Amino acid sequence: LLVNVELTKAGFAKPTPLSKIEQLIMEDNNSKSFDSQKKQFMLDLMERIQTANKQAQSNQVGMYTSCTTTPQNEMNIALDDQFEPLEYTVQTKWSSDGGTPQLVQQSSSAPFVVPKNPGDIKGCSDFDTYEASLSYYEYYFPYYGDVARLDRDGDGVPCPGLPHTKNMDRFRRKVPLSAVQPP
Repeated sequence: LLVNVELTKAGFAKPTPLSKIEQLIMEDNNSKSFDSQKKQFMLDLMERIQTANKQAQSNQVGMYTSCTTTPQNEMNIALDDQFEPLEYTVQTKWSSDGGTPQLVQQSSSAPFVVPKNPGDIKGCSDFDTYEASLSYYEYYFPYYGDVARLDRDGDGVPCPGLPHTKNMDRFRRKVPLSAVQPP
């Protein structure tokens, strides 16, 4: 069994052009280390590989398989191809030195619902702490952007003038997005 021939026959390899192999044989032949039997074996092997390549092309196997598109209504789509809800999620517990991820069990298996757009009904004066404004900002921002315009300068820090909470479990540093995201 010759692996190179089998790989080529299955369409997973292409042969080296015969001219390169002949050139290598001639170079070795000049050094007198290549006898006529070795030369003939190499030429026969290359011929078998070339034949296997033509066979793979005609059978359309491996890299020679034709790419056809299947109409959507003819595709076999599984009925259970949707993601299942997760039993656990990762939440960040914030402290004075940053946050640490923690694995938390989901409290309900209710389907995820996008929150209604609250519009511009809140302002920085409606929040007692920076963390409260940040919580509101992060809740609505992925869906509607900065709807309450809490982040006037667009740096990702809403209401930077508000004081921090005294509850260390909820403490979050005021870090602009430019400090977190690469330029």
